[in-house]
Formats: sequence, C-alpha cells, structure tokens
Amino acid sequence: MVNWLSPNEWFDGSRYGNIGFEMEFEKLIAFRNYYWIEIMTECRVHALRILITPHAYPDLVPYDPVKDNGPWRYDPDRKLHYWNPTHCLEFMHEGDLMVRDFRGLKYFDHHKDFCCIDHQTCPDKNLFKPLARLRFLLPG
Repeated sequence: MVNWLSPNEWFDGSRYGNIGFEMEFEKLIAFRNYYWIEIMTECRVHALRILITPHAYPDLVPYDPVKDNGPWRYDPDRKLHYWNPTHCLEFMHEGDLMVRDFRGLKYFDHHKDFCCIDHQTCPDKNLFKPLARLRFLLPG
C-alpha cells in the first residue's frame, strides 16, 4: 500500500481535492529508500513520481536527492528540500501514515478542470475551500 503525497500547491486550485493533511517531511523520509519510479506525461503538467519506502528493491535504481539530478533535490548544508514547481512532484510513501504525525489541516479550492481521481466525474471540481471546510467538519 502506498499513500500519495505532494509538496505542490497550485494557484488555480488543487487537483488532489480540497483538504491537505500537513506532515513533517523529515519524518516521512527518515531511514527510507528512495526510487524515481516514473514520469507521467499524459497531463498538461508532467507528474514526477518518487517511491519512499523502508524496503530495498534490487530491481529499482535508487534515487539520491543530494547527488542525483532529478525532480527532488536536498541541500544538506542548508537543510533545504527543493523541487521544480512547474512540475507535479508526487511521492508514493509505502507504509502507514499516522494521524498523530499530522501537523495540521489545510483547505484548498479544488481545480475547476483537473482532478487526479477522475476529472470527468469528480463532484468536487471547482468546490470553493470554505464549502469544503464545512463539508469536512459537518459531514452529511
């Protein structure tokens, strides 16, 4: 099982929905292996996907954000993570994410045209974030 995560925030609405669960990135990546899995080019904005896992996969090529020239870079001297915001960086985190590790919630407007689940049938496309907040807090 993987959980999909992204550091991207889009000015014209989120393609991931209306609610973001904020997590401390350092905790997510500590003592893990990284693999650059794929580049999805079907969308207007290319999705670059990196697997974060506690497991070693000998058939996959490891990714090192300090040394490798790829979509996610890390500067250990400044302790800063970088990514190209014109691309959609997606992390596939293998393993459970614990609610106790969430730092907070953030609400977004849903993009009016794009949705990572199904852009044709998503009932939340173009949902304004105050309405999303109400729906999350007062379901039903």
